[in-house]
Amino acid sequence: MKNNFLIFGPTSHISSIIFPFILNKNNNIICMCTNTNRFRIYLKKKKFFEKKKQKNLLIKKFSYDRKNIINLSNFLRKEKFNNLIIINLYRNQNNLYKLNIKNFVSEYYVNVLFNYEIIKALIKNKIEIKKIILLSSMYAVKEPSSLMHNLKTFPIHYSLSKAALENLSKNLSNIFKNKINLICLRLGGIKGKVNKSFEKKYENYFKSQMLDDKDLIKIFKYALKLKINYKKNIIIAQKKLNNSLNFENK
Repeated sequence: MKNNFLIFGPTSHISSIIFPFILNKNNNIICMCTNTNRFRIYLKKKKFFEKKKQKNLLIKKFSYDRKNIINLSNFLRKEKFNNLIIINLYRNQNNLYKLNIKNFVSEYYVNVLFNYEIIKALIKNKIEIKKIILLSSMYAVKEPSSLMHNLKTFPIHYSLSKAALENLSKNLSNIFKNKINLICLRLGGIKGKVNKSFEKKYENYFKSQMLDDKDLIKIFKYALKLKINYKKNIIIAQKKLNNSLNFENK
C-alpha cells in the first residue's frame, strides 16, 4: 500500500537524505514549504526526481500559523489524503542566532505547540494518521559543554523546547495509546557542518560518534518500520565509539 508522506521542513539536510528512499517506494509526498520557489531550485540542484516520479510530489506553500494549519487540514480532508505518515523536520535557524523573547517564543512554537496544533486539527477532521515522526535532540536531556560551545551564547531555548517536545510526545502517545504510532527521535549531532576538532570534542563529551548520512537512512528506516508500545515512544539513536548504531526505547 502506498503511503502519503506529509513532510515539514523538506529542505533540511535530513530530508535530502531520506527523500530518495521514500521515493523509491513510489509513495506520495506532500511537501510543506515556506518558500516554494526555493524548494524547486533545491530539488533541481539535488536531482531528486525523474519525470515519472514528479506526479508523486505535491508542493504546497505553508507558513507556520494557526490559519495555515486549519487550511491544510481542510485540504487533506477534501482531497481524501489518509494513511498519513507525518515527518516534521522544520527548523527556523533565525531563532538560534540570538536569545530574546521573540526567538524564544518562536522556537517553542515551532518545536512544541505547532506539533500539538497540527495533530489536533487532523484528528478533528478525521484524517487517518498512520505514523508521526518528530525530531528531538540529545540536548533535550544533556547540558551543553564549554568544550564545544560558548555557554553565554548557546541557544538554551532550543534545548528547552526539545525537552518540552519529548514531554508532549509522551503525553500524546499516552492519549492515543496504540491508535497512532507517535515516535520522537532523540538524535545526536550530525556530521557535515562541523570540523574534525569539534567531532573529537563531541566524542569525548557524549562518549559517542556523530551521525553520518548512512546512519540517518538506517534511523529513518528503523522508525518507519517500527511499531512501538505507546509507553516507550522516545527513540534514542546513538552511534557508539566502536562505530555501531544503537537504538534505545524510552
